[in-house]
Amino acid sequence: MLGTLYLIPSTLGECCISDVLPQRTSEIVNRIAHYVVENTRSARRFLSKLNVQKDINCLSFSKRY
Repeated sequence: MLGTLYLIPSTLGECCISDVLPQRTSEIVNRIAHYVVENTRSARRFLSKLNVQKDINCLSFSKRY
């Protein structure tokens, strides 16, 4: 099975996403449907701030430590 792993940084604190992440990151995030995350709630909030075009409830989140 071939795939691509993207390491997407999240912001620390409240700031404008476009000030710290390039537009290309938002484009990649809009193509991803499965996320490996530390904290699902934080990941969902972060994706909401990025204005993901997909329904967040339809995305898949796997918790890993």
